[in-house]
Amino acid sequence: MTLNETPQVPGAPDSRPRTNKIQVSNTKKPLYFYINLAKRFLRTEEEVELSALGNAISTVVTIAEILKENGLVDVTKINTSTVDMNETNRYRPVQK
Repeated sequence: MTLNETPQVPGAPDSRPRTNKIQVSNTKKPLYFYINLAKRFLRTEEEVELSALGNAISTVVTIAEILKENGLVDVTKINTSTVDMNETNRYRPVQK
């Protein structure tokens, strides 16, 4: 399951490379928004990439499992990494 292209506006120049990456958030949209978005992408694309940071990672896993259980995708790769923070970056407190 991977995404490589985003929908382009009809008639707009293709100045950006298309990407099928869905960036998931816990707070901005409900779970089924991302599921339906992935289903829409899969109608025209072979792969969808789901991406998240922090607490939203469990939401990505849930989305992938729902799509897999419905027979819409085969999970081909799972990858985790850390974000490098420079000393010059200001840290934002996260409320838990």
